[in-house]
Amino acid sequence: MMMIGWDELGGEWGRVGLDGWIGYTDQLRSCDCKGTVMFGKMKDMASLMGQMKNMGAKAEELQVRLAGRLVEGESGAGAVKVVCNGKMEVQKIELDPSMIATLAGSGADADKALIEDLIAGAVNNALLKTRQVVKEEIKELTGGMNIPGLDNMLGGF
Repeated sequence: MMMIGWDELGGEWGRVGLDGWIGYTDQLRSCDCKGTVMFGKMKDMASLMGQMKNMGAKAEELQVRLAGRLVEGESGAGAVKVVCNGKMEVQKIELDPSMIATLAGSGADADKALIEDLIAGAVNNALLKTRQVVKEEIKELTGGMNIPGLDNMLGGF
């Protein structure tokens, strides 16, 4: 890496490398690069910033799309079904009436504990499926690139 610097003793502009002083600006004029490396990197940075703005717009679009995406999880062979949206919000819980009728004679405490376990299992299953859907959507959005922090920007999926 090379930088331009002011030589206090010589009173001229010159090149400074990692190892120290390299030379004065008259030697810079003979350099065939003439600043293209520095300005090329600035163009690359501007392009990258433009891509990041575009990525932000795509991320917002993805959030809207995920909010409308519904995923169903279940437990107890379908006795309990839970529907979540792509924002990890539970939208609906369904209990199979035949399961409730079957449990009706077992005792209130046993029924309650079993139903609670089935609901928890169905919620966890729905959330797991939803995370998988979100990861697929992010992969599609980024073209397979792993962009650190993108999942946090989308809500911590």
